[in-house]
Amino acid sequence: RHPLALPLPAGHRLWQSADAVLAIGTRLGRPYCEWGTDEALNVIRIDSDRTRLEAGFVDLSIVGDAQATVEGIEQRLADYRAPSRAAELAAMREAVEREFAALDPQAGFVAALRAAIPDDGVLVDELTQIGYACRIGYPVYAPRTYVTSSYQGALGYGFATALGAKAAQRRRAVVSVNGDGGFLYTSNDLATAVQHRLGVVAVVFNDNAYGNVLREQEANGYQLGTALHNPDFVRYARAFGALAQRVHTAAALADAIRDALSRDLPTVIEVPVGVMTDPWPLLRLPRVRGAAHSTKEAR
Repeated sequence: RHPLALPLPAGHRLWQSADAVLAIGTRLGRPYCEWGTDEALNVIRIDSDRTRLEAGFVDLSIVGDAQATVEGIEQRLADYRAPSRAAELAAMREAVEREFAALDPQAGFVAALRAAIPDDGVLVDELTQIGYACRIGYPVYAPRTYVTSSYQGALGYGFATALGAKAAQRRRAVVSVNGDGGFLYTSNDLATAVQHRLGVVAVVFNDNAYGNVLREQEANGYQLGTALHNPDFVRYARAFGALAQRVHTAAALADAIRDALSRDLPTVIEVPVGVMTDPWPLLRLPRVRGAAHSTKEAR
């Protein structure tokens, strides 16, 4: 909710004209690999792990604890007053939100997730259409409440990871967002969830396919190994002793999640879906700066 907290596409736009970037505890993987760098961009990285700072593409490396280091910088800049960019950033946020709203039906389902999950609730995404959309448009209001496989791209990690999150934070709401293909990697852990009364809510968006791969295949004129033969997910979950239901709309999904979060047994909510709008134009953003600039060491 802070005016300086912006979604990924807004960061991409700011990257185009930035003269200096302060990166705290991040590899900057996507900006380096996709958005580009050049001699006009100065990168300052803060990390507690020295080995992460040895990869290059950095003008100034600071090894240290994030909070202590930032507080030290803040003290040095106590008398500095930058001109406000509030209006510019607010307009940028609104533009990105309008673009995201056109991502149908993902935007509606992401809004339903956010409406139903408490601010301190944990969302565990997956490599699925709604999971990708969450990375652009799901607002995160508290630390450690959004769990993702990030650059590792581990299809199928989500449901099992959500069980771990719930075991560690039993008082918090934990919601797992899955596609049908990814969910079936570890869905047998419903037995574990029921046995230990881990009240994870697993939302399964079912398009009977590895939908993202299928889209790329069809764009290249073929289809191979991406169609799935699924069980009835409601009956499947109930066979383990879990709770389960099927919904078809974003509004019904929000109501189902709220109801499921009041229970101490795992719940599977199946959402049958069809072909979704391609999210990649908002995710795989083009290079906006030139060739990589040379590494400069500073101590």
